[in-house]
Amino acid sequence: MARMRTLIAGTVAAAMMISASTPALAGWGGGHGGYGGYNGYGGHGRGHHDRIDAGDVIGVIAVVGIFAAIASAASKAKRDRRGSSSDGNYPDQRGNISSENAAVDACATATEQRGGEAASVRDIQSVRTTSDGWDVEGTVEQRSNWRDHSPEKHRFTCSVRYGSVDSVYIDGDAVALR
Repeated sequence: MARMRTLIAGTVAAAMMISASTPALAGWGGGHGGYGGYNGYGGHGRGHHDRIDAGDVIGVIAVVGIFAAIASAASKAKRDRRGSSSDGNYPDQRGNISSENAAVDACATATEQRGGEAASVRDIQSVRTTSDGWDVEGTVEQRSNWRDHSPEKHRFTCSVRYGSVDSVYIDGDAVALR
């Protein structure tokens, strides 16, 4: 998705730069018929002046905006790559879990990610406060796909430490997140 946005932003930027430069290029090298760009009205090519007009200002603003959009898209893509959960980390739960409800939500999300595509947390049995976070216990159902009518039920334990999901255990299968 991020790559598609970057591709679209780049295409739009290129189109805007080309369309912005077309009027400037129109007066170069005989584009109006005649010798050396003579336009038939006593001048050569496009009118020459040394002042800044609205078109120049709009062009500069457009180019600056295009570069800002491209830089923003690249920065977002970099953040997305760093924050992917394929490395076992759960970046959206890192450091900002500050309540029991947030700990339960973060643990449910982390357990479902660990349990697979068709896993779903069905029950929270207990939430215990510790000196540095929470321990959440519950039941997760794991299926081979969403149409599977006989899910396997497993107990899970999730630890939140210092505002982050620290570990998820599903039926003794430990997964440390740090």
